Amino acid sequence: MKGSIHQIYVAIDGSVYAEPAIQWGVMLAKEADAELTLVHCVEQRFYNSSLFMDLSGILGAAPYRDNAEQLRSWLVSRGENVLESGRKIAAQLGVTAKTDLLIGACSEKICEAAKSANLVILGRRGENCDDGSHLVGSDAERIIRRLKCSCLVTPRFFDKPQTMVVGVNDSGPGRAAIQWAEYLHELFADCAVKPLHIREKDNDDDYSGSQVAGAELELADGNPEEALVAACQDEKQLAIIGVTGHSRSLRELLLGTLSFNVLHHVQGPALLAR
Repeated sequence: MKGSIHQIYVAIDGSVYAEPAIQWGVMLAKEADAELTLVHCVEQRFYNSSLFMDLSGILGAAPYRDNAEQLRSWLVSRGENVLESGRKIAAQLGVTAKTDLLIGACSEKICEAAKSANLVILGRRGENCDDGSHLVGSDAERIIRRLKCSCLVTPRFFDKPQTMVVGVNDSGPGRAAIQWAEYLHELFADCAVKPLHIREKDNDDDYSGSQVAGAELELADGNPEEALVAACQDEKQLAIIGVTGHSRSLRELLLGTLSFNVLHHVQGPALLAR
């Protein structure tokens, strides 16, 4: 992270996870005096695929092009309604949000549109995932992997965080997590900071006496994934973790299997710091 938040993108899809993401965007935009943009993407594969073409033929429906255009028009209209509903929610909360309707592959289009942003906010799951699970949806995962900026993944319900749990190490991404924590603590001084360093075998770095935002660093031993998940089991805790880490296992933390195991199992929001 460099400097303060200046532009926030919130990706919304009309699901129950969208409104909490907007609430987070509004809260941060207010405190940071940042620009807020709500973005919705019409996924091209829903109407422009061989499967859709085959179904049109099998069912003896109207020509494929007509069906595809009708579906595209409906999806665009629906997307406009999703964005307008989101804009009204933001306005009711006191922020004027811009809107951006995209058409194409969601992960590509959203990441391209958010190039100027330094924070993207996503709901943990999407409109087709209403089983109560807190696992990260596939669309969100694809976007997270492609993004160049930091990303905040929000749960189904909005709660202002009471504690920030910060994964600490001396790598570049680890320092980015620390910078985010210190910056957010400036914005939300009543939010406690809990810096955590997980010691692994063959790592003799000395973190004794270290602090983040005035809070003493806590040391833990063992598996990074398990330790981070164990520390983030309260829905009012914000987990802040660097996108990559110092050792091989931490390097995988937010890019490979470990990253999404952590993201899948923390109860509250998680900020993936770049």
